Amino acid sequence: NENPENRVDLDDPYERICELIDHEALREDCKTYGSTPIREVFERLAADDPATSEIQKPYYAPGISKGMAAFDGFNWGYDPFHFNAPEGSYSTNPDGVTRIIELREMVKALDEVGLKVVVDVVYNHTYASGLSPFSVLDKVVPGYYHRYDPDSGALETSTCCDNTAAENAMMEKLIIDSVILWAKYYKIDSFRFDLMGHHPRYVMENLLDALAGLTLDKDGVDGPNLYIYGEGWNFGEVADNRIFKQATQFNMGGTGIGNFNDRLRDGVRGGNFTGNGRFQGFANGQYLFPNEDAGGDAGSDNGNNTSNDTGSNTGNSQHLAHLLEQADRIRVGMAGNLSTYRYINRHGELVDGGNEMIGYTLLPQESVNYIDKHDNETLWDNTQTKLPLDMDMDARIRVHMLSNAFVTYGQGVPFYQMGSDILRSKSLDRNSYNSGDWFNAVDFTLETHNWGIGLPPGWDNLDRWDEIRGFLTNPNISVNRNHMELAHRLFLEQLQVRYSSPLFRLATADEIHKRVAFHNTGPGQAPGLIVMSISDGACAGEPLDDELDGILVIFNASDEPQRFDTGTSNSSGNADTSGNVGTTDNAGAASITGTARTTGTSTTGTASTTSTAVTEGTTGKTGTTGIFGITGMQLHPVLQAGADPVIRTAAFVDGVFTVPALSAAVFVKPAGGSQGEFPCNPHP
Repeated sequence: NENPENRVDLDDPYERICELIDHEALREDCKTYGSTPIREVFERLAADDPATSEIQKPYYAPGISKGMAAFDGFNWGYDPFHFNAPEGSYSTNPDGVTRIIELREMVKALDEVGLKVVVDVVYNHTYASGLSPFSVLDKVVPGYYHRYDPDSGALETSTCCDNTAAENAMMEKLIIDSVILWAKYYKIDSFRFDLMGHHPRYVMENLLDALAGLTLDKDGVDGPNLYIYGEGWNFGEVADNRIFKQATQFNMGGTGIGNFNDRLRDGVRGGNFTGNGRFQGFANGQYLFPNEDAGGDAGSDNGNNTSNDTGSNTGNSQHLAHLLEQADRIRVGMAGNLSTYRYINRHGELVDGGNEMIGYTLLPQESVNYIDKHDNETLWDNTQTKLPLDMDMDARIRVHMLSNAFVTYGQGVPFYQMGSDILRSKSLDRNSYNSGDWFNAVDFTLETHNWGIGLPPGWDNLDRWDEIRGFLTNPNISVNRNHMELAHRLFLEQLQVRYSSPLFRLATADEIHKRVAFHNTGPGQAPGLIVMSISDGACAGEPLDDELDGILVIFNASDEPQRFDTGTSNSSGNADTSGNVGTTDNAGAASITGTARTTGTSTTGTASTTSTAVTEGTTGKTGTTGIFGITGMQLHPVLQAGADPVIRTAAFVDGVFTVPALSAAVFVKPAGGSQGEFPCNPHP
C-alpha cells in the first residue's frame, strides 16, 4: 500500500484497525486495546500463548472480506503492475521520480560496500487483465500478451494469476527490454526469474545474448557477467513442453542459466512440512533418530522391523532405504548436480548423475544449491517438525547448521534465505507473501525471535493449525539470543571455510569430474555418513590452490560420533583383497562408534560388503586398498579456532577420521614445497 493514509502498520494504535476495517468481530478489541500499538498487543497475546489464534482476527476473522493484510505496508511484490517501475512504498515519496533516484542510490551504496544486487523478476503473470482498473497490457493490445486455453478461450492462471505468453514476440521483447533497462540504468547485477519454467527456453537464451551485448565502456555494465537464474519448475498448461521447449531444469543444461536445485534440498530436509508432514531427511533424523510419526515399528524389535539390535533407536529397513536414496541425491547435488558426474550409487552401480532423474546441469553455475527460500517453511521451522519432540536445543541447532553445510561446501551456487544464519522463523507460516511484518520480520538485533508468536495466517495454514499448535508450544523449542549468536558465528565460519579455497568453487564440469570424489558409498555404506574429497594433487593437473593438496569433508548426520577409515593406517585389520574398491565402495570404510547396527544379515556399519564391521573397542577396520594420498590431514584452521567446541574434537589419527555427531568436519592437507599427492575421482 503506497498511500500512508490508507495503511495500517504494527506501530499504529490498535484502534486504527477499526478505522479501516469496520467489522463487529473487531470492535470490542479496538475498544479494549484503544491506543496501544498493534505490535504491543500482539506481543502480549503471544507471550500468554505462543500458539494463539487471536492475532489472526484482524487478518482472518469470519466475515471479513478485506482484512489487515489488504491495508498494511507489506507485500512480497508478486503482483506485477508496471514491470519497469520501482515499488513506491519503499521510497520517501512514492510520487514523481523519488522512487527512481532512491533505488539507484541504494544500489550504488550496496556496490560501494562490495554487495551485489539481485532483483526477483516476475514476468510470468500480471496482477490483472481485461477490463480491470489494474490491467495494463490488455490496454495496449487486448488479448495478445496473455495465454489462453485454446479450447475454452479461458485465461490461463496456473502461475497464481493472469499468465503472460512469452511465446508471443512482443511479450518476449517486453521481457528482454525490461531486463536491459534494469541492468543498464539501475546497475542490477543478477536477475532471479519467478516460475521461469513458464517461459520458453529460447526467450531466456535470447535474453542472455542481449545482456552479453552490454559493455562497461558503452553501457557501464559488464553484461556477460550478469547472472541469470530462476525457478525451473514444470507444471501448468505449458508442462512437459506442451506449447514450447520450456526453461525448466532438464531443458537448461549448457545454457549457463541457474536453476534451483530441489534434489539436494529434499535430500537434506525430507520435503516441506506442508507437503510431506514429518517425513524426515538425511540431516534431520531419517533412519538414524526417527521422530514419533516415523512408524510404530521404528526402533523396535518386531516383525515389521528388520533391525536385529533391540537396543537401537534407528528405524527400519524402509527408513534406511530412504536415507541411502537421500544420500545419493545429496552427493550428486554437491557435485554441481551435474547430469554427467559419475559415482557409485547405493546399489553399488557406477552411474551418471542424471540417473534416477537427479542431476540435470552441464555446468556447476547452473545449480543453485539451497535448503530454503521465501516459499514454504523456513529451514528452522521445517526442521522442527521433523525432529523428535524431546530433542534439546543444542542438537536442534547442530541439525540446522549441518543442513546449511551441505549448501556451503557443495559445488555450484550457494543460496540462503535471509536470516537462516540466525535461525529465522515465521512460526511455521508456509506462505507468508501477505502475512505482514509480524510473521516476516527478521530481528538483526537478536532481541526477539519469531518462533511461537502465534498461529500463522489461516489462508494457507488452517488445515495444519492443530499440528502447528503442538510444535509452537513444545517447551524443548525455545530460541534465545545465545542460540542466535552461536548459529550466526558458525554460519560465518562455514562461509570462511568455503572462501578459503577455490577448490570449493570449481568453475567447470571437467574440474568437478576430475577432482571431486565420494567415499563410503554403495550398499554397505555406513548410514548417515557422506565423505567428499576435492583434489588439488598431482593427478588433478594444474594446481588451483597453492596452499593445499586437497580437502576432505565428512558430514555426519548421526546423533553419535562416526569414524571413517581410509585403509592407510598401520593398525591391524581385515584387508579386502577382492579388488572391488571403487565398485561397491569407491574407497574408504566407515563405522558408527557404538554398537554395530545391523539390517537383516548384513552389517550397515561396513563400507564394503566383503569386509568386517568396525565396532567401538576394536582395532579392526573395514578392508580396503586405501585411499592413496590421504595422509597429513588436519582439521581446517577456521574450525580449529572456531566457536564450536564439538567440531574441534574431530580428528585424523593413524589413517582414521573421527567426526562428532551432527557435524560437518572439513579436513585439509597443506601443500609442501611442491604439488603433492591427493586422490582424484576414480570415475572421471
